[in-house]
Amino acid sequence: MEKNKKPFYKKWWFWLIIVVVAGVFGSAEESNEKASQNKAEVVEGEKQNKEAREQKNEPKSDSKVDDAEVENAGYTIKFGELLDVTENEMNNVAVFKTKIEPSFTNDKTIKQNYHNVEDLIRNQGADKFDEIQYWAVADMTDGSESKVIAFTLNKQTIEGIANENIHAIELGDYVDDLWILPSLKN
Repeated sequence: MEKNKKPFYKKWWFWLIIVVVAGVFGSAEESNEKASQNKAEVVEGEKQNKEAREQKNEPKSDSKVDDAEVENAGYTIKFGELLDVTENEMNNVAVFKTKIEPSFTNDKTIKQNYHNVEDLIRNQGADKFDEIQYWAVADMTDGSESKVIAFTLNKQTIEGIANENIHAIELGDYVDDLWILPSLKN
């Protein structure tokens, strides 16, 4: 006796394959839409930065730095390039200016800066300051250079980092005057 064979499109495994393939293509399409939306937000943020610079008649930032000044400061950063360190001994304030590269997520792009500051304080003696001002620039898609993050740490926060009571991943909750490029906020 010969079994009555079902056509392949009536078998359960066929439909399982269809569902899995549809799910994979659907999530890939959703990821592409999200990436396009993020790119549009970055472009919009860059336009706003450019317009703000033009309104203030500010020159575009110049990444050329006096190497002797940076070398004499004796500091380095873990992520990116240290452009400038300005120490105001009278007020015991340090300003660190850096240039970073975008990371694979906006959150990682932001947090690499917190890791830079943590390393400066814990391993390079920046805990001697009463205040640290930190800001970072990055290259934009239009070829310009724009500020992407800036924040200030008071003495209490600096001591918390030095004593390992505050860690880099939570630093965003402790800094003052936090400014982040709007397109990096998700």
